[in-house]
Amino acid sequence: MSDSVLLLAKLAPPPGPAYLLERPRLHRALDRAAERALTLLVAPEGWGKTTLLRSWGRSVAGQLGTPAWLSVEADDRGGRFRAYLHAALRTASPEAVAGVPAPAAVSADAYYEHLADGLSRLPRPIILTLDDLQEADDEALAGLEFAVGHASGGLHLVAATQVEPTHLLQRWRLTGHLTELRTRELALTRDETAELLRMHGAAVTTETVDDLWRHTEGWPAGVRLTVLDLLDRAEPADPAETVAHAPDAAVDYLVTEVLERRLSHLREALLRSSVTDQLSGGLINALTGRNDGAAVLADLNRSDTYVVPTGGTPTTHRFHHLFRDVLRAELARRHPDLVVPLHRRAAAWFAASGMLRPALRHALHAGDRDAAVDLVLRCWPWLGTAEHPGEAAASVPVPSAAPEDDPALALAYATDRLDQDEPGLSDEALEATADRCPPLGRAVEAVRLFRAQRSGHPAAVYTAADRLLDQLDSANWPGGPGEDAVAAIALAAHGAAQLGLGNVVDAEDDLSSGWSAATRSGLRCQQLICASRLALIKAERGELSVADQAVDAARRLSPCPGQAPPVHRAHAHLAQAIVDAHRDLVPDALAHLDIAARAGGVLPPPEITGPAATLRAQIGDRAAIQVAQRPPPERLPAGFHDRSQPGSAVDAARAQLDEGEPTRALELLPSWETGSGGPLGPRLEAGVVAALAQRACGRRKEASRLLESLLRMAEPDGYRRVFTRAGQPLRDLLLDHLDSGTAYWATVQSLIGAMGAPVLPTAAPKAVSDPLTDRELTVLRYLQSVLSNGEIATEMTVSVNTVKTHLRNIYRKLDTNHRRDAVRRARELHLL
Repeated sequence: MSDSVLLLAKLAPPPGPAYLLERPRLHRALDRAAERALTLLVAPEGWGKTTLLRSWGRSVAGQLGTPAWLSVEADDRGGRFRAYLHAALRTASPEAVAGVPAPAAVSADAYYEHLADGLSRLPRPIILTLDDLQEADDEALAGLEFAVGHASGGLHLVAATQVEPTHLLQRWRLTGHLTELRTRELALTRDETAELLRMHGAAVTTETVDDLWRHTEGWPAGVRLTVLDLLDRAEPADPAETVAHAPDAAVDYLVTEVLERRLSHLREALLRSSVTDQLSGGLINALTGRNDGAAVLADLNRSDTYVVPTGGTPTTHRFHHLFRDVLRAELARRHPDLVVPLHRRAAAWFAASGMLRPALRHALHAGDRDAAVDLVLRCWPWLGTAEHPGEAAASVPVPSAAPEDDPALALAYATDRLDQDEPGLSDEALEATADRCPPLGRAVEAVRLFRAQRSGHPAAVYTAADRLLDQLDSANWPGGPGEDAVAAIALAAHGAAQLGLGNVVDAEDDLSSGWSAATRSGLRCQQLICASRLALIKAERGELSVADQAVDAARRLSPCPGQAPPVHRAHAHLAQAIVDAHRDLVPDALAHLDIAARAGGVLPPPEITGPAATLRAQIGDRAAIQVAQRPPPERLPAGFHDRSQPGSAVDAARAQLDEGEPTRALELLPSWETGSGGPLGPRLEAGVVAALAQRACGRRKEASRLLESLLRMAEPDGYRRVFTRAGQPLRDLLLDHLDSGTAYWATVQSLIGAMGAPVLPTAAPKAVSDPLTDRELTVLRYLQSVLSNGEIATEMTVSVNTVKTHLRNIYRKLDTNHRRDAVRRARELHLL
């Protein structure tokens, strides 16, 4: 090695691109990472790793440490790597290797020991950037790990690699001294994409930027090559059309730099798997005929080779859009005879895995008429409710002859397009299909219902569900879904639409029947739809314990097949928020409101937005309301009236009470005690006003009786907020109620504590001349309860005579003669 020539070009960053896009957000990330021992940039070719490190290296020179650079190549092995490493460190700082023996003079272990010792003595750390670390051998990786770990902060390693260096990852991840930047962080943002367009002098329109960013998914090389293709055209082209198809340069890059560099079995796996958007070990096995699919996916994941997690499961991924398009073009060019058989294999695998929507799509792509029709006619209840985010391949165009020549096939094409903006077949054409083949009637009406649900209009869903219910008496396709499955689909949709239209009683009937039918037929999605909405109905009615049980039932249900867990759970989370709010669990209620908003999608239904907005306002989270700027909702949760909208009898009575007219307030109140109709929440509010009005009229015994009745009504469901937010007058009434004796002593004590400290009088009361002893104060506290003298003695483990002695002393010191007077006097003196 001593006679070998060291190339100085490898000790400095390579030249940058003609148009350098500065990326401050990534510079800041690298700045923060410099506080740790190791930073890794893991991404395939073309993700801007070298350009980023070159730009950042210039900015950190003399600030965070002394920068050093080394580009690693395939033949840099053993002593050759150590020689280059030694030269890179010496070029950056001669002191770094002062006293360190030449790499060829000692063994590898000895060299790295001397190097770590020398680096630990530096006044400033070395920031060593290694480009293309994937080319380093195991000896180099082990030596670098030793040097970083034993240099006492004198060496910070920043490495760009196309493949995870597992030697460096395991321990450093566990210790928290590792920072990783991957394709997700390295991808260009929308603003960075626009800036790159501007730097190249390309026309920058919102549409062009959005299309380019979406199609390339922020892949820096893809963006740059597409921009250059736009500029190189002799005649002006439609930017959207250019962006929609990968430019030749990008295709060549992905084929030569990514695909062809993979081992032959990996290359074939990539090509064959490109027929589908979803990647998993089992699916790769089905498409390749091998049994190493999990290992292939792990290898692609380690190198981040243009595969993206779908979020469905930890082992499910998809191809980067641009890479997928290139792979499909290469598959059609290299193996045109494999395309149809691969779609057949994919269809069979998805069907066997219960993922029916992609199974149907691949069957249609394969031209397998019988498989596609069989899927639709046997499984349309599951096809209509399942979405598979990881399987987003374009729908299959409807052949012009299909609607007339083959009604069942036409229905299959229409079912495939349920997730598309363009349905392919109009409702009229679908109806004509059913007329030509009556046994298709149920499936046709189901497809029309699924389309109506996608529109988000409750009235349209209601009408479509009605039509499907009418089909229950019609002839069914042989082997088609049973009566329970049809009823579950129709009733769940019918009930959900009724709820959206505000017909709560009818909605509850439909949803209860739909739940039963869905349970019998095994339609989990319909079970979840019904359970979640039934929970909301119960919560709005004020049946908090029943709502609790319904929410638990909805939570225990599995997510709808192929959908993210929150889908169809928004109503259950809103129900839980209402329950929590009534129970004065405000943080929990707000958390569930946030989940309900996210689970409800971009445009949550009105039965979510209205009650959620009102509930936020009632519990004080008005900032969230101001963001939405929605008109006043029509449907409000039970017991949470919008006080800004006058008109309810309880609000009117409360206003009279506030104005000093308690008698008038009592006249305005509706019937509310046990046996009265209506939701419990508003009845409790009416009862609180009634009790306060009776107290204001001087009828304390009646006020206490009403309060006891309120506590009895509220206890089973755990209502609290109706008491704790009623203000100081109710707190005083609760304090008096302890003196009167109550069966709910612990509840009253808890409510008083939740309502805060009492309002103190302006003048300090006269203190007792003879202070109470500790034991007398303990007895005094027990006097607030309904315990007898004997029971107090048992609680204190003393004799009854001792308690009586303490009582005589308490009465004397407080200048009172009775138990209730003693408690009242003690409160005046702030002894209680």
